Amino acid sequence: MATTFIFLLCIFLLPRVSDAALMESKLPLKIVSILPTDDDGNNIKNDQQSYSATLRGRDAITVAFSRPIMALGSDYDIVDVPEDKIPFYLYKLVGEAKEEKIFTLPGSKMRYPTTFIARYDTAIDWPTDLDLVLKVNPSLRSYDGLQVVDVDHNNKASDDESTIPSSSTSVVRYYKTPSQVMLLGGISSKQAY
Repeated sequence: MATTFIFLLCIFLLPRVSDAALMESKLPLKIVSILPTDDDGNNIKNDQQSYSATLRGRDAITVAFSRPIMALGSDYDIVDVPEDKIPFYLYKLVGEAKEEKIFTLPGSKMRYPTTFIARYDTAIDWPTDLDLVLKVNPSLRSYDGLQVVDVDHNNKASDDESTIPSSSTSVVRYYKTPSQVMLLGGISSKQAY
């Protein structure tokens, strides 16, 4: 009886791998997809810049994760949330040097439609002639505290399974909006002359 008690006591005193560490190694926080992309998933080449897609109308930008970011039943609008729950930032490339400026459209909002998906919905159509950069927040953490792991630029996780997240981790996608176009046609009305 004493031997069994000592054996059980030793088992409980041994260092154990935490559940979070076990989950992190088996199911890390990764980016599953970033939408929209062009039809075949490749980037669009234009003026030495590689674009993921062209944003038209009220296209929403959606990022899906492998683990929940928000608790089930949480307020899913991203207003006054901690830095580690902001999924991504949008930047507008400005000028010849393509300087990055934080970008937002009036009335638009970022929200979590589910615990795994973040979405930027526009209230108006995308303006013309924009070059935008989406950067996933490198300090983003899942609901249970796991940090997002580095992902390459083609929606696939790094081949190295031992990737340790760092504060410099950032997934980047480039978007553009169509140029403004004006079409001229002939006038066929006799009253116009």
